[in-house]
Parts: sequence; structure tokens; C-alpha cells
Amino acid sequence: LWINCVRESYRKKFVRTTARVGVGRGPDRAPLLLTLGATSTGVTRLLGEDEERLLHAVLASALEGFEESDDELLADHFIAAGVHDRGTTYLVRAADAAAKALAFDRAARLYRRALSLNVDDVNPIRRKLGDVLANAGRGREAAMEYLAVKGEHFGDELELKRRAAQQLLFSGHVDEGLSVVRMILASIGVPFPETRRDTIVALLKARLQVRGLTRLGAFTDV
Repeated sequence: LWINCVRESYRKKFVRTTARVGVGRGPDRAPLLLTLGATSTGVTRLLGEDEERLLHAVLASALEGFEESDDELLADHFIAAGVHDRGTTYLVRAADAAAKALAFDRAARLYRRALSLNVDDVNPIRRKLGDVLANAGRGREAAMEYLAVKGEHFGDELELKRRAAQQLLFSGHVDEGLSVVRMILASIGVPFPETRRDTIVALLKARLQVRGLTRLGAFTDV
């Protein structure tokens, strides 16, 4: 039904347009050449906003039937059709595939695009975004994402902060990294050390406690 509606609407508007510009009439008339590259622009100009959304919905529905369909392309069509939840699903799938292929910058772009659609639960996407940014060597950006994630339990919260501190320190943002370290130590009742040696010892103790709490939280969630 959608395909027939779009075809009929396009046919009528195309007939009116060609009649107005005189396509294919007489030697002084320039023929209209429709190529694949110009189809998108041409259809957009001929269709109204509602029809354009419908066309994108039809294309998305058709592309879903192919196993080799590009997830980002599917997302583009669903988003243009106003079906943002499906668009988000395909953006995350495309980002996951990019991360698996070690294309971390592309994965980050896709995860951020998914977040821009105001999804209900941003935490899983932000966590993945933090991971790919870290793998891409974009430490401060990764840290900001880790700090923005709401942990599943106390141990998870500490682990996210630990990752954020690590990324900040490794990327040269020492003051910000130490600030997060202070937050971690304060949350587990460990005073911030004064000497470098005490700092190393405290961080090792904190890491062991974080790991223990993370595992405990995982067991208690089962």
C-alpha cells in the first residue's frame, strides 16, 4: 500500500512537472535525464514532507529484507521517516560493527548520533562510546562519557570513575585525573595520600576494592 501511494503521488507530480517544463517535446526542449545520483534530490523536490517521510519508510522497510543491507543507511531512512527508535537500533548496530572492525572514530560518530536522538536509556550507549573513544586514544572525551554514565551499582560506579581517572591521567590531564581519584578514595573511605609512594599504594588498594565491589555487585544483581 505504501509503495503504491508513493508511486502514484510521484507519477502525478512528475507528469505535472514535465508538462510545465516541456520535457521531451520538440527539438528546442532539453531532455530530462534521471540518474541514480540525482534520484534522491529529484524525488525530494517533487514530494511533500509527509510523502517524503512515507517514501523513507518504504525504503527502510524494503532494505530490511536484505541480509547485506547497510545498517547506517537503514538508520538514515528510519530517522528521515520519523521512526527514531528503529533508527537508533540500527545506528548502534552499525557502531558495534565499526568498533569490532577497530574503526573506533567511526563507531564514536555513530554512537554520538544515536545519543542525539534522545533515547530512553543512554547509559549503555555512553558506556560503549567511552570504550571506543578510549581505544581511539581520545582520553579526555572517553573520561567525560564514563563520568556521565549512571552505574548499575556502587561497584560499577567506582569502576567507571576509575576508567575516567585512568584516561585523564594517561592523556595528560593530571589535575582532572587526580580530582576523580580523590572522589574514588573518598567514596571508599581512603584519605588522599601525600607522597608518591602512598599514592601508588592507595591506588592499588582502591583498584582491588573496586574490582571486589564490581564482582559483588554482579553477583547481587543475578
